[in-house]
Amino acid sequence: LKSTVVPVSNNIYKIKEAFTPQFIDVLLNELDYQENSGIPLRRPNGMNRYGCILNDLGFESVLKELSDKLFKPLIHALYPNRINVIRDLTTEYGFVVKYLPGADTNLKEHADASTITINLCLIPSTTNHPLYFKNIREINSSSSEGAIITENVTLDVGGDVLIHLGQHIHGVSDVTSERSNMILWLMGDYGYVRVAPYNLNE
Repeated sequence: LKSTVVPVSNNIYKIKEAFTPQFIDVLLNELDYQENSGIPLRRPNGMNRYGCILNDLGFESVLKELSDKLFKPLIHALYPNRINVIRDLTTEYGFVVKYLPGADTNLKEHADASTITINLCLIPSTTNHPLYFKNIREINSSSSEGAIITENVTLDVGGDVLIHLGQHIHGVSDVTSERSNMILWLMGDYGYVRVAPYNLNE
């Protein structure tokens, strides 16, 4: 799988069509069923109002399977000096976010509450609305200001995946059409987030 990974910029990687259209359709159909069931759904996080938390809907085993068999070996190869997958990636938190006019139309720049973030495109926008990345927030810096934008990244096909450090400051530009993404946060026990790279003594 590593051979299909395209480096976008420093510590940002993209996999084109990592998931099949059939997988995307099954997931979207299940999410539509849950949304139309009348069961109240919690908002996915403090910044997105529309979507759902996959852990609340019985997806824990699916998220763990994806993490253990697909993403952790890949992350070990991509971030050998920043992440110990056994210690730093023990917990999965998955959710789906939706953007559309009249609802959530952008996402202000932020860092995630994760060590690694995996972003899977479910419904691509029909117009170009890229994610943008700035600096990586290190342990001695809490500011996201003053950094040059690293890269604009577009997930323009369902099944495309973006992998980045959770502490990489990023946001979403304004949208004018529907867009939906599945986000998987990987972190350590009790929400532990690894921020600094490892040194030779660790």
